[in-house]
Amino acid sequence: MIRVRFSVLEVLSFLLLSLVVLALGQQQANQPCILPNGRAGRCIQLENCTEIAWLVNRKVLYPGEPQTITAVLSACGSDGDSLDPIVCCEAPALSPARKMKLPVLCGTTREHQPTYRIVSDATDDDNVHVWAVLLEINKTDSKTPARCAGTLIQERFVLTAAHCVFKLPKENIKLFFGVSKISKLQQCLVLGECQERGAAEFIIHPEYNPHARANDIALIWLNNTVDLDSVVPACLPLNYTLDESVSHETRVHSVGWGINESGE
Repeated sequence: MIRVRFSVLEVLSFLLLSLVVLALGQQQANQPCILPNGRAGRCIQLENCTEIAWLVNRKVLYPGEPQTITAVLSACGSDGDSLDPIVCCEAPALSPARKMKLPVLCGTTREHQPTYRIVSDATDDDNVHVWAVLLEINKTDSKTPARCAGTLIQERFVLTAAHCVFKLPKENIKLFFGVSKISKLQQCLVLGECQERGAAEFIIHPEYNPHARANDIALIWLNNTVDLDSVVPACLPLNYTLDESVSHETRVHSVGWGINESGE
């Protein structure tokens, strides 16, 4: 079992910083961007984004709404002082067919009771955890591929541990989506139930310490988007609505591929 230590606030700070830095280069209209809810959007003029324009022009804003405005502006390199602000907007630049592929909600699409310990038969036969990503890593000093787990947070971004990709050539990693059992991976790919992608870039926390495992967190920018028909990103509070009390929780839900308490 690989143990990764970082707080919820550290994760959010890293994600927000990384995603905003990536978005700063997307300052022209019709460029892709990331919405506060984690979905894909397009940078368009504020006046053409009905929902945000209505929000900006409203006299009274409720808690969280000013942060939403700031987030969609920042995603396209704009701010409140811009003469011709560009915002990240969902609807205008997406065709009806493409919009149908976007999930209505992030996170699980099925009702289920989480398991809090890795025990015998704790398997995900129904692929409930549709955001879980299997990372297959080929290392030059080993004939057997290593494995890591990741989390899909947007159709082209996967969150994982920094030690999984540290000093790893991009071509040495494969990412598989929609996998419930490794033993059925090839069958799953042949049937088109799973998806395979490669890495275009690794974004490792700038203060990652491989010896102390501090800031052991990274993003993988995929070489192609993931089809969201059967795979759904995990929920991220990118609009700053996370209740900070979550960081004091003592129980977490761990998902991955490995050996459980029974050695299976």
